[in-house]
Amino acid sequence: MPKRKPKEKLESARQVIRLYDFFSPNEAINGGNSRLFVGRELLVANAIDAVEVPSSTVIVYGERGAGKTSFARLVMHLASQLQKPAKRAETDGAIGKEEVRNRFVWQKVSPGVETIEDVLYRILDPRALGPESLVSQFPGIADLIKDDYLKLDPIKVMESTLDSAKGRVLNAHQKLVYALFERVEQFILGEFPKVKAIVVIDELDQLKDLKGLGRLIKNSGLNFLLVGIANNVQEIVADHESAKRKIAKEYRIPRFDLNEVSSLFGIAEKIASEKDLKLKFTDGFIAEVFSDSAGIPGRCQKIGAAVLERYGADLAKGERISVSKEDYVNILTRKDNPYIHDSMSSDLINNCLVRGNARWQILKALGEKDPDGCEVGSLNNFPPSVQNNLDKWLAELVSDKVVVFDKWKKRVTFADSDLWGEVRRRIRVGWEPKR
Repeated sequence: MPKRKPKEKLESARQVIRLYDFFSPNEAINGGNSRLFVGRELLVANAIDAVEVPSSTVIVYGERGAGKTSFARLVMHLASQLQKPAKRAETDGAIGKEEVRNRFVWQKVSPGVETIEDVLYRILDPRALGPESLVSQFPGIADLIKDDYLKLDPIKVMESTLDSAKGRVLNAHQKLVYALFERVEQFILGEFPKVKAIVVIDELDQLKDLKGLGRLIKNSGLNFLLVGIANNVQEIVADHESAKRKIAKEYRIPRFDLNEVSSLFGIAEKIASEKDLKLKFTDGFIAEVFSDSAGIPGRCQKIGAAVLERYGADLAKGERISVSKEDYVNILTRKDNPYIHDSMSSDLINNCLVRGNARWQILKALGEKDPDGCEVGSLNNFPPSVQNNLDKWLAELVSDKVVVFDKWKKRVTFADSDLWGEVRRRIRVGWEPKR
């Protein structure tokens, strides 16, 4: 029988079982919970130095779930905090007597954002009052650009116009966006001479059109931290090869190795201990997590969250919880656990299987491989009814946005790691489609 805690400690424990104290399954790790960030210490230190290079661009890329945004947020947090504020003499028009040397402006590419000009349009918004907005970081800018900004038509800003003879042509609204951005740069350089302004654009790979990004990097005097490039920088600078000279560093965020997965759960154990809770993850459990996550940090975080979802109430009662390999398999079978059973991924897979079970055989074969996928030629251990129609089934899976096919490399992969993880989960529990 698990040992029970004294009543007074139980009351305390009931108030401290908060999932996000232990894991961060749905949000990027930031300054507030930076202790949850595991590994990549040398990369972080190097990136902090890189963003200090004047007028430079730092690029962070890697697969989905690798922790690109968490990496960038930690760099931003440390680069802002681990410095002595620069003293500034009090003069007419000075904004504050004391200024932080590095100031970050964060802009996430959200659905509906299609062009670089639209990203700048959102950065420049004088009504955006969040703590990471341009106008919050640099007071005075709103008054400088407000009147001209309100003349912009957001629909026209998002237009992607192309003249076959002249290449890309900007309309009047897009030209005004660049004019306002240049005015902002001059204001920052003039009013904040000791401050380094670093513009962070997150999830850049969600942008439909990267044309204009090379031009922006080349012509701007500000620093940029670009997050979310899937593979390399070539597409970024396609419109301005000379922009390569302003790229200080590129960082590909790697997956966890086994030791880093162990460290992630070791941190959770330590946090539990600090809260007078008894939580232990066995080596067998950690080995299973490493296998089923392929070291993708986002999936490791979700598995950890699934454990807390399952055992949080027991921990609050004062029970001693030791999570084993068998416990992990039991958690996988729970349909009510939102962290291990991703409804979006599950719905996509179920929808593509409606047309027949042959697709499950293909997904199952892919799920047994690494998330990096495989060459199509290696998918050859199917019954003739599947093998003879493999191209057709793959085309349908691509159309359903479950897999991606690289026709040049002849490789097929899942569209994202959550889809791979959901198929992996189904394989683990012996799931088969209804016939």
